[in-house]
Amino acid sequence: MKRNSVSIRYGSARVAALASVLLLLGCGAETAGTAASVAGMQAEQAKQGKATLDSVSAKLDAAAQTSQDNLKKAEEAEQRP
Repeated sequence: MKRNSVSIRYGSARVAALASVLLLLGCGAETAGTAASVAGMQAEQAKQGKATLDSVSAKLDAAAQTSQDNLKKAEEAEQRP
């Protein structure tokens, strides 16, 4: 009798240990999924930031060119009698 009760006790401990491991693995999978989602959002934000940077840079270049053109026209107008 004593042998059976010991076997049942160890069997229950194994089941409890297995259940604990499975629960912890489930938490790890959720964490990994969340990390992947965050990484995807950050990659999208980086793409949008790059597009914004390119747009602003192009606008600044155009404004600088317009300014240079206006300066050149003003200098030419000053040299005319």
